[in-house]
Amino acid sequence: MISVTTVIILNSAIMLALLAKHYIADIPLQTLWMALNKGNIRHPGGYVHAGIHAAGTLLALLPFLFWLGKGMLPLVITCTLADLVIHYLIDYTKMNIDRHFKWSHLVYEQDVLKGRMVTSNTYYWSLVGDQIAHVITYVGITDFLLIRAVG
Repeated sequence: MISVTTVIILNSAIMLALLAKHYIADIPLQTLWMALNKGNIRHPGGYVHAGIHAAGTLLALLPFLFWLGKGMLPLVITCTLADLVIHYLIDYTKMNIDRHFKWSHLVYEQDVLKGRMVTSNTYYWSLVGDQIAHVITYVGITDFLLIRAVG
């Protein structure tokens, strides 16, 4: 049985691991090819990006099996696959909302291709909403694993 103190510490540690993974997968590992094509269901860029996130989620969660128990491995794999699908859908939705409302994403793409980083408030509203949705995913993964581990 896992103690309450251990659950609290694991909650924070798992969240921090997933947030660190998110930063690494979203900033240094995401190429322009991925970033510009996440809204196109026929382009592999968004799938590759979501796959990098899923691989990172698996790597971030595996060390916690020491405390959660090796029997939790199937649930860790389930969470990894869920992150793959959810991450893709969040990014795809954000990109298409930006395009639909003609928010600064389209201008942003053109400026990035010209080497300029020009954005407006609507781009940041969209970006922050996207990031909040990803954090909610990580809260769900963390809660799911800890609830199942405790019983």
